[in-house]
Amino acid sequence: MLRYDDRGVGESGGRSSLMTATSADFADDVRAVIAWLRTRPDIDPDRIAVAGHSEGGLIAPLVASTDSRVRAVALLAGPAYSGRRVLVYQNELGIRAIPGFTDAQRDSVRRTIPGALDSLARANPWFNYFINVDPAVALRKVKQPVLVLQGNTDTQVSPEQADTLAFILRKSGNTRVTVQRFPETNHLFLRDPSGAASGYSALKDQTIRREVLGALANFMVTALR
Repeated sequence: MLRYDDRGVGESGGRSSLMTATSADFADDVRAVIAWLRTRPDIDPDRIAVAGHSEGGLIAPLVASTDSRVRAVALLAGPAYSGRRVLVYQNELGIRAIPGFTDAQRDSVRRTIPGALDSLARANPWFNYFINVDPAVALRKVKQPVLVLQGNTDTQVSPEQADTLAFILRKSGNTRVTVQRFPETNHLFLRDPSGAASGYSALKDQTIRREVLGALANFMVTALR
């Protein structure tokens, strides 16, 4: 397994990931890493898979859809909807949780969301790409085996998106799609009955669930034979 810092982080060079680079740029970085791996004598160039979590679940299909030599794809809490739709969902959870607000006050807050998203998109290239890109475009071109992993208490990427990912892939002719969902599991794949992002730091167990790692390992062993 190879892991590396995003561009502009740690020892990685390139444009700042926070200011100018987009998910498409990060996909190019993955392509560069794969190209480098294929030059190594200790790596089988046709036994390389990609796994992505959250935004990585958007990036991995961008890579696999343009590289048929990628053997398999794992999507961990990856989005099936545009970033705009994902953020509207997240904001709605926050609006509903505001204590003491009337329905009218909640509606007033809701009406500010579209403008706030558009304003941020104009100022930030990464955000602009994220809220507007449709993950389905790349997903429809992914023909490799795909594993979709999802926590059922995820409040950042709504759990039904796992089923939507599988639907998009299968409708496009990919018959090698597996979905595994985990009860009481949050966006970080930690055991968490509530899944609220505000409670992450208070969780006593900060380790990824063994069932999740086992499912990922089993998939990779089978797919890379």
